[in-house]
Parts: sequence; structure tokens; C-alpha cells
Amino acid sequence: MQFTSLPFAAFLCGAAAVFFLLPPAARRLFLAAASLFVYCYPSPWQGAFLLLSVALTYGGARLLDRTEGPRTRRLLLAAGAVLNLAFLLFFKYYNFAAQNLAALCGLLGLAAPLPALALVAPVGISFYTFQSLGYLVDVYRRQTQPERNIVTYTLFVAFFPQVQAGPISRSTSLLPQLRSPAPAFDGKRVERSLLLAGWGLFKKLVIADRLAIFVGNVFDGHAGGTGAVAVAAVVLFAFQMYCDFSGYTAMALGIAGLFGYRLDPNFQLPYFSGTIPEFWRRWHMTLGSWFRDYLFYPILRNRRLNRLAKAARKTLPKTLANNIPVVVGLVVVWFCTGFWHGTGWNYIVWGLYHGLLIILSTLAGPWLKKRGQALGLPLEGRAFALFRVVRTFALVCVGYVFFRSASLGAALGLFARLWGGAGPAALWDGTLLQYGLDGADFAVALAGLAVLFAVEFAQRKRDLLAWVPAQRRLVRWAVYLVGILVLLVFGMYGEGYVEKPFLYFQF
Repeated sequence: MQFTSLPFAAFLCGAAAVFFLLPPAARRLFLAAASLFVYCYPSPWQGAFLLLSVALTYGGARLLDRTEGPRTRRLLLAAGAVLNLAFLLFFKYYNFAAQNLAALCGLLGLAAPLPALALVAPVGISFYTFQSLGYLVDVYRRQTQPERNIVTYTLFVAFFPQVQAGPISRSTSLLPQLRSPAPAFDGKRVERSLLLAGWGLFKKLVIADRLAIFVGNVFDGHAGGTGAVAVAAVVLFAFQMYCDFSGYTAMALGIAGLFGYRLDPNFQLPYFSGTIPEFWRRWHMTLGSWFRDYLFYPILRNRRLNRLAKAARKTLPKTLANNIPVVVGLVVVWFCTGFWHGTGWNYIVWGLYHGLLIILSTLAGPWLKKRGQALGLPLEGRAFALFRVVRTFALVCVGYVFFRSASLGAALGLFARLWGGAGPAALWDGTLLQYGLDGADFAVALAGLAVLFAVEFAQRKRDLLAWVPAQRRLVRWAVYLVGILVLLVFGMYGEGYVEKPFLYFQF
């Protein structure tokens, strides 16, 4: 069920009213049932895999808690991880494996060993699989107690604001809230939560869905697009992606807050980052921290890799030898990050591209800083800080060519279209208007982006979500009515408009 749809709005109003009218003891059960209803609404069959993941990790955690032997506990964790990942791997990656095996066998003159299947991955399977697996690892590490109440654990995995596209909650963050008595109604909290959800709706309907029309026509080749037009599409896709995904996250946090629960933030002004590592500390923060804690750190602690690094000091430069576990960990993490996002070589290349940039930053960053200081460059000045932000954004946009393209070949084709063809004049001579958006739409999108950056930049120094509800009633309602009017007038919906799912639903 789409957050931007009228059926969801009707459901949310009804669910919130019933939730607070019920006695506190019944609210958790009601919210779990409501979450399953939302998840199963478009396709009941996919709920079976969600419940199977719940059952496997719930039972596996209880079994881990009762087991003492280290070897047995490791085997139980491995079995639980394999079973939990099996459905994700099958639904998302079976056809990718079958197609690549068929291509390889074709080169060798052999028959394809695996037939292609008409598979549709359950919505959110990547998100709830990682959340369930993280819980299992936390219980194995004894960082959290296994949940004994099956209703509470089902709600932890299936909580409807986050199950379809995150954030990926930790057992140490969300579970204690769900175990506590159900929150009482708080008018100010509800006001702040609705304001946050409305802000997410603005980013999605006013900016992201509008930019998606132009970006789609250029990237997908329906209307070509070369030179400055292609560059504009890449840059605008960066803003479409941010507004779409951060809009979903804002709505998820706001909806969860409506019921009194707090989800982890996913974004912190990522496009103001000065380096690629900083960008990834600010973008999709819950996925990044998941890979860091459950994959990267275990690789860093691997005894064989550390012994290899120690032995390599005899033949390799000390800095390079010491960073062997780091480099291996980053390659594995970024391969998995790319593969997690999609089943295509373009996603894998996108992931490894960012991994390479982070490796170069890790190995060469300190040396470059020393060189810059030795040359007397103004490394602490505002001009250099601005240069770093622009450089990082440009590098991110290069990666987006792989991410947004339908295939690796399409990405390389778009790179070719970036050079030559339409010159800079295409940005103002009307050429851009040939790709699905008229001048008014571009004006609304650019004005929306200006409002977006003004609000989020101001948010660094003042919590606007707390500031607006604290104002006098006249000021508050003026802000709310203007926001509603903007959504009604400039939002993308109505006759002839095809509702666009949130981008991360496909992952």
C-alpha cells in the first residue's frame, strides 16, 4: 500500500483512532495485525514469506539463547542466516544467476543449466531480511535478549511504516520500545509527526515525481538526450533519488511517531559531504551501519587476514600492508552493497566504484592532506570546503549513471551521450522542454529544491519540527495550511498521472 495513496490515508486515520481508543494492553496486537494488513494488501501471498522469516528468526533466537557451546551456537547462527537469506537470494538473484550461466554456457557451446522463472520478489524482502538477520546476530552476540512474545517480535519485523523500504531498525533500538507499555496519546507528538510526514510527502509528490518524468525520458532513451541534456538528467536524478528516498523515510518516521515509536534516521544532509566516506555516513545510514557492524567489522577482526597483513609488512609499504583487512573488507562490503540494490552488473559496478573511491580515500587521503599543507593550500578555508562538496557531489553523480541505467550497456551508452551533442545552451533555449516537463513544471521543481535546501540547511541549527508546533496557533496553522495548499496545487496526481512507487520498493 503506497504511502501517497488515498486508501493508505484512510487506513492511517482509522488505525490511529482505533489504536488510541483501545486499552493499552491490546494496542500492540492491533498494530501487528494492522501492519500485516498493510503489507498483504496488494498481494496476500507475499505475507507468507514475511511470516516465515519471522518464524525462522524468532525460533532461531530462542534456540540460540538456550545453547551454550560456542561451536554449536556458531552452527545455529550459520543455519539461521542461510535459511533467512535463502528466500532473498532465490527471489532476487535466481534469474540473474540463470541468465549469466546461460550466457557462459552459450560461449562454451553448452545448454543452459537453469531455466528462467517468472519471479516477483516480495516488497521489502531485502529490508526485513536484513532486520531479522541483524536481530539474530545480536542475540548470538548476547547484545539483546531474545523476544519471547511472538506478537511483539512480529511487530518488530513487520511494523508497517518501515517494512517496505526501511529504515532498517536494530533490535537494541526498536525492540525495547515495542516491549514497553504502549505510548499514551500526545497531541504535540502527533502534530510533530504529521508535520514530518507532510514534509516527506512534499519531497515525493512535488519534487521527486516531477523530476522522474524528465529523468526517465532521458535515461530510458524514449527521447534521446545528449550533452548538456544528459548531464542535467544525471544531476536531477541525484535530487529525484534523494527526495524520493528521504521523502519515504520522513514519512516512515512521522507515521511511526504518530503511534509513539521512534525509528532511526536515514539521512543527514548527504549532498553537503566533503568526501565519499562522509557521504556514506550521511546517506542510507541504517544500511551503512548494518554492513559496518555485521560484515565489515567481522572481516577486520579475521585472524587470517590480520596474519597476512603482518606477514606483508616485510615486502609491502607499511601503510598498504596494515590496511589489507580494510581493503578486503571494503571490497566485500561494496560488492554486497551493489548486489543488494539490484540484480544487474550495473549495480555491482556502482557498488565497487564507491568502494574504490573509499579505498583511495583511506589509503591516499592522509598523504594528500600532508602534501596540501606542505604546498600551503588553504585546506581549512570556505572556498576549499565548497570545492570538496562540489567534487564529492560530482563523483556521486558519476555513480548514479550506473545506478539509474537499466543495464551496464545502457550506462556506458549514457556516458557516451554525455559528451558532444547538445551544448550548454540547451539548458535555457527550450531544448529541455522536449523531455516531458514544461517550463512551469521545471519552475516548480527548482522552487521546491530551493525550499528543500533552505529548510534542511536551517534544520542543522534549529529543530524546525519542534519549533513550528511551539509557535502561536495562528503561526502554526498558517504553516500547515500553506503546506496543504502547496501539496494540493503542485503535487503530482490526478487524471492521466500514473502513481510512481517509491524507488527503493524495487530493492
